[in-house]
Amino acid sequence: MPARILTVVGRVEVVVFLLAAVFRALVVVSSGALRANFGYDAAVYFAGSDALTFGRMPYRDFVYLHPPGELLALAPWAALTRVLDDPTSFLVANLSMALVGATNAVLVVRVCRYLGLGGRAALVGGLFYATWFGAVGAEYLTKLEPVGNLFFLTGLLLALRARRAPGAWLGTAAGAALGLAVCVKIWWVVPVAAVVVWCARGAARPRRALALLGSGVVGAGLVVTAPFFLAAPGPMWSSVVVAQLGRHPSRNPLPRLADLGTFIRLDGPLPGSAVAAGTVLTAAVFLLVVLRAWSVTGARGIVVVLGLQLVVLLAAPSWFPYYCDYLAGSMAVTVAAAAAPRPHLRIATTVADWMPTVLVSAVTLVVLATGAAALRPLPGAEALARSVAGSRCVMSDAPMALIELDALSRGLAAGCPNWVDVTGRTYGPDRASGPRATNARWQTELTQYLRSGDAVTIFRRGGTGVSPSTQAAISRDGVLAHAGGQTVYRIRHP
Repeated sequence: MPARILTVVGRVEVVVFLLAAVFRALVVVSSGALRANFGYDAAVYFAGSDALTFGRMPYRDFVYLHPPGELLALAPWAALTRVLDDPTSFLVANLSMALVGATNAVLVVRVCRYLGLGGRAALVGGLFYATWFGAVGAEYLTKLEPVGNLFFLTGLLLALRARRAPGAWLGTAAGAALGLAVCVKIWWVVPVAAVVVWCARGAARPRRALALLGSGVVGAGLVVTAPFFLAAPGPMWSSVVVAQLGRHPSRNPLPRLADLGTFIRLDGPLPGSAVAAGTVLTAAVFLLVVLRAWSVTGARGIVVVLGLQLVVLLAAPSWFPYYCDYLAGSMAVTVAAAAAPRPHLRIATTVADWMPTVLVSAVTLVVLATGAAALRPLPGAEALARSVAGSRCVMSDAPMALIELDALSRGLAAGCPNWVDVTGRTYGPDRASGPRATNARWQTELTQYLRSGDAVTIFRRGGTGVSPSTQAAISRDGVLAHAGGQTVYRIRHP
């Protein structure tokens, strides 16, 4: 691309935004079905937000294992269930995350410009965020990571602007945006603290900058969390802090590092040896990127932030591949810093500058082309939805099933019981040291909950840990409908 095009304000941002949006939307479109399995966690966040719009409070009225920020952020889309059916509202909410991810990619470009990395480096970083599957693989879903990145990158951008043009409102606003990231997922407290210290140290009046940023973080945190904490202080503390620390640890770093490399996503179309070689190559490129980025004095703060976030990911008790998105913002800016011009070097380094972005783009294109990340459609969902259309309270072990049966909002409006995060209870009130399937208390309460409605379907028997006795209790009144491999059971009450 000619250098003169890169100097046009906004042109780079448009390209990055569109590319990021298309990559993320392709994952949804490639499923070939509007009713698809978007996953347990994504459905939990949407269902929790929907419950909130019906006046139910997380922690007090249903289980929720994170700060309440995501539920508030999704509320406008959850409110669509008043005019659209549940599956369509959920689809719109998930597609909106593609736009959030595209906005994040543009924010990366803006952050790079404020760090003085240059237009070409900003493009490199923006395209990295737009195409790295570590970000793409999470930002077509109603997950915590896209929203957390949005607030974090917004806060970082405002904090960098505040260093150039000190002002009370700008510093406080930067802190508030960073605080909102922590209100989405508690893991953000580490990089947020690092950014506050980094940006305050670089300000003309460090103590004043630290006070403004800190007051913004604390203020936003109080505004968002205080109402929920006052309604249920004990349950909220247990869910957000204790339950997270109490998860069964699985800290083997090798699978996590392989996920970060994203070559593992190609395990189908490529032999295992090629995937392993690609992962090693990715690690080598990453080390080169970090070393080159560290040589840019003004970007060392973001390299430190990236290192701290990597420590958090590797030390976390639980792990899912979409957690990679937690690193996406700082990773992209670090890649951009590695591509920043170096006047003291006369030899062109274009290949090294573009290598990380080209590498991750190629991997993501193969993943999308082969359908390795395509959503699984839910055959029979429409037929099952018709079968329960007259049921007041439909119960399930997963909110995904209630959404696809168009029974979530109807049940909430009717006052039906809804745990929202069903298996989340095993990290709190129904915690046990052994598996769920052998947890007697869990099986008793699960049976009572699932039989409290007029119909019930089991969506993820293995993940929920439904024992044979619980399955027998659920199905003893006979089958109401069966389609696409899924069954809805009738519930008769005395």
